[in-house]
Amino acid sequence: MGVDNGIFHVTMEMQANEKEMPAMPGKVQDHPQAAFRDKSAAQYLEISRSTFRALVKAGKIPPPLKPSQGVSLWRREWLDKFLDEVEGK
Repeated sequence: MGVDNGIFHVTMEMQANEKEMPAMPGKVQDHPQAAFRDKSAAQYLEISRSTFRALVKAGKIPPPLKPSQGVSLWRREWLDKFLDEVEGK
């Protein structure tokens, strides 16, 4: 039984073209994450989740946005501002 080389060549050409094509502007991977849930925010700051929650409770990090029930989000710029304040900038 023979192998259908036509499909193989088309597939190989498509893979080669994908490697050469730059990422399309406006795709999600081109934009930094704008907001984080508590676990991701804590990871971004490289602190524990409980420390993050304590900082929010103490008012050192703003309270979250609540776009829907059960979803709490902190903006990246709020976290960056907190880091700047810790560094004394």
